[in-house]
Amino acid sequence: REQAEDEDGQAAGSGGEGVGSKRKLASYGEQGHKHYVAWDPPVTNELPFAGHDTPFLPKWAGKAGAHLPATFQDVRALSWFLLFFTNDMISRVVEKSNAYVQRLRLPTSMPAGYKKTWPPAWVERWQPLTRREFLLWIAVLFAMTLTHKGPERTFWGQDWLYFRPAAGMLMSRNRFLDIKRGLHLQDDSEGGGDGKPIKKVGVLLNMFLERCNGPIYKVGQNLSLDEAMLKFKGTSAFKYTRQAKPTREGLKMWVLCESKTGYVVAAMLDERKGLTLHNMILDLSEATRDQWRCIYMDNLFSSVDTFGALLERKTYACGTCRAGRGLPSRCEKTGDKLRNQGDWVFARGKLPVPQNGGVERGHILGAKWRDTGDCCMLSTQHVGLHSKVLRHIKGKQGRHSVNTLDCYRDYNDFMGGVDLADQKRAMLSTRLRAYKWWHPVLYWMLDTARINSLIVRNDSADKYKIEPLSSREYIEELIVDLRQEALQSHVEDDFEAQQTRLLLAGRKDLERLVGGHLMHFPEKQYVEKLKTCVVCSRDPRVNQSNYKTKEGCPKCGEVMHIECFEAWHTQQHPKSCKA
Repeated sequence: REQAEDEDGQAAGSGGEGVGSKRKLASYGEQGHKHYVAWDPPVTNELPFAGHDTPFLPKWAGKAGAHLPATFQDVRALSWFLLFFTNDMISRVVEKSNAYVQRLRLPTSMPAGYKKTWPPAWVERWQPLTRREFLLWIAVLFAMTLTHKGPERTFWGQDWLYFRPAAGMLMSRNRFLDIKRGLHLQDDSEGGGDGKPIKKVGVLLNMFLERCNGPIYKVGQNLSLDEAMLKFKGTSAFKYTRQAKPTREGLKMWVLCESKTGYVVAAMLDERKGLTLHNMILDLSEATRDQWRCIYMDNLFSSVDTFGALLERKTYACGTCRAGRGLPSRCEKTGDKLRNQGDWVFARGKLPVPQNGGVERGHILGAKWRDTGDCCMLSTQHVGLHSKVLRHIKGKQGRHSVNTLDCYRDYNDFMGGVDLADQKRAMLSTRLRAYKWWHPVLYWMLDTARINSLIVRNDSADKYKIEPLSSREYIEELIVDLRQEALQSHVEDDFEAQQTRLLLAGRKDLERLVGGHLMHFPEKQYVEKLKTCVVCSRDPRVNQSNYKTKEGCPKCGEVMHIECFEAWHTQQHPKSCKA
């Protein structure tokens, strides 16, 4: 047989037609060389199966599930969330956002042709963003997923139909919108070029994906690869428009997920820069290289070229396939349709796969099966074993058992991992209307961190003796923990941290708030003559006859009533004690 294959290969390579089994020319792999796939004679459900040896295929030998360090003992919802959206990521967002608003205050940052007052009003009233406020901002996003549908402004509505007391307890509306406007994830110099992360969001996205593919959670043997659309109606060079899709406009993410749970292992934002599907699949498969896992994909991705390259990396693949991508001739012919539902035909082939310094034969299966129509498939994991599936049959009620092959049965079972992740994300999504194209990517990271962390938490429920939670219950606990963590962060703010924030903001008029009234002491006879209280004079509710006093603060150099002393040193807009 080996001799016949070599002779057939030479005949096909010289332009002649091979004898015996057909050969399909296929180019794949990093070298770009062209190789021949030697297909055996086809086997149908009408012919006996004897005489075809079942090849031995290595199997994945690992333990799926959470693998947390022994030091992890905090089982609050926030602790699981921070395993993926880490404190380093939060600190980066806070730092870059404050620096971005500082640059907007410069006259040179005004866009060309801008005719309104510069800087904008929200920049003028901007207060430096802190970790505490960003945690509360995330809490508001998750709170909106539970009860709110519509523009974010109505979340703070005072009408009886929209009134939610929890909204004001977390953050004011204006501050939430200002933070949304001022968010910034990376400098322009950190990305956007060849060999650099994606501009605007690439650094943070890489940090997040490293956590998803880290040692926290080991996925099982079966994975699925598919596209996910992030809704966006603004202007961007990355945006796709597909009228036939549920999400007609948006950014496209290529996502690799665990089939069983929807856990996101790897992802890639499509930059529309000419990256081929073949190279994209190889980049995503690096997360599972040399582990003998199987990636299921649809006919957009499947080809003999790609499956051979994955097999070089010790990764199986299975997926439906289009004509012209290396299928056996009997499976590829569009005019040669199978007659009855449940009929099938397949052929086994051999791929030359470079391994261990030489060339070994890699197994591949090409098949066609008739359900409601003919469906072609390629697989490097399956060998063509018989199986059964339940299907609707024309003219009969209910579902009935139909003959099929093992590759079709497994494809139906394991292809839906990305769809499962999209379903979990869409039910309780943090996505808001955005004018900046990278905002949907940030919302996707927050949603994916929530999904992955809940999967890890529920998988570890027995170990930590906690009850598994639904998505809604987990978000409710997460909101409470985010608020408590924000309050704790506020208490731990020391004098130096407050002073640094004020200096970064350039607000000399707010230096009185630094350290509170602990650094300042009132004095009853600060001035000899009665003068106007600095707090009462700013409060329109106070009668002018009550302005005068001799008391004041020597540290600030201001005259004020002793009763107004605390308000002056603790409130940005102090209220008079005489009101």
